[in-house]
Order: sequence, then structure tokens, then C-alpha cells
Amino acid sequence: MNSSELKEMLHEMIDEINDFETLEKVKNYFFYLKNRKKDWRTELSGQEVESTEKAIQEIENGEFQIQENIRKAINSKLKNKLKQAAENIKSGKGTSLEEFRRESEKWIKPKK
Repeated sequence: MNSSELKEMLHEMIDEINDFETLEKVKNYFFYLKNRKKDWRTELSGQEVESTEKAIQEIENGEFQIQENIRKAINSKLKNKLKQAAENIKSGKGTSLEEFRRESEKWIKPKK
């Protein structure tokens, strides 16, 4: 079978499809095949590929945390740290309020 015969066969198969959703899927798949890029693994180092594949496996196994859960955990730790620092200031064990403010800004602001 040559290219022309294969194209003709594909056209005939598409002509036989009457379901709009199936036609959409075929169109999307053709678009994907036409526009896909190289295999992402070829653009990464061995360690990056291994790390990415491990992450994919963990996601497939449900062994991951969504951003909201991570954010809650970080906020909880930050609140505890702030609470402890405030208690230290009140008891005289900690730094001045201004020093505390400057220090706490470092915890919140991303490092550049």
C-alpha cells in the first residue's frame, strides 16, 4: 500500500463516520499527530527523565499532594512559627517587635 492508497482508505473511513463526537476525536488526533513535538525524554538529562517518570508514577498511584494541601501545611507551619515568635517577644525572650517584623518578612517573601 502506498501513500495515495492509504489516504484514500482514511478518507473512506472518515466518510463512513456519522457521529460528530467521533469526528471531533479523529480531528483532534490528526491535529495532535501533525503538531506533536519530539519525545520530551530526548530533551532532558537522565536524572530529569528519571525524576519525571517517578513523579508520573506517583501521580498514577495517587501518591501526591495537591497545591491546596501543600499551601495549608506551609501556612500552618508559618502560623506556628509566628505564634512562637510572638510568645517569645511577650515573655522578653525574643527580639524587638521591629526585628520580628523584618524577620517574618523573610519567611513570607520569595527569595530572588
